[in-house]
Amino acid sequence: MEKYLMGIDAGNTSSKVVIFDLYGKMIATAATPSMHFKRRGEGFEEFDVTELWNLISVCIKEAVEKAAVAPEQIAGVGVTSFGNGVVFLDKEGYAIAPGCFSQDYRANSIIEMYQREGTYEKINDIVKGTLFAGEPGPILRWYKENYREIYDQIGGILQFKDYIMYRLTRACLKNKSCTKHIFPRPFS
Repeated sequence: MEKYLMGIDAGNTSSKVVIFDLYGKMIATAATPSMHFKRRGEGFEEFDVTELWNLISVCIKEAVEKAAVAPEQIAGVGVTSFGNGVVFLDKEGYAIAPGCFSQDYRANSIIEMYQREGTYEKINDIVKGTLFAGEPGPILRWYKENYREIYDQIGGILQFKDYIMYRLTRACLKNKSCTKHIFPRPFS
């Protein structure tokens, strides 16, 4: 049985799925419509996690159908997405709050607090980078201080590219069989 590769690019305006043969030749593509999300507040750049996953699921199905391949022929999947940002999951693994894009700057006050306390440079040294407000750590701290009812429910956090992989593989873990691919089978 011939094998294929799938690439998923989840962007903050639209997402794309491409099916390639093993030689890198593009076989089929599909894309989600452009997305526009309302801001809840100053610095908030959010997305509906379930809605974006559902759009990507439809896109996966469309690409597989256009390629005229069986899901079992997909030998590998690569996922890329927008920079940092965060998805909050409860202890059962379901999204409990809007996802945050990496350009979400609600946590600017957290960065400023770290700078005032003198911990900002220490954190940068530990992470070997420059901490900014759109990263999971500062956003998580912002939730702890501003939305404790959400923070207390958090069972895990992921970046969106990792959330996509989680959703693609979670069906395999639940069914204890990866021979039944989920292209797509969104969870309720």
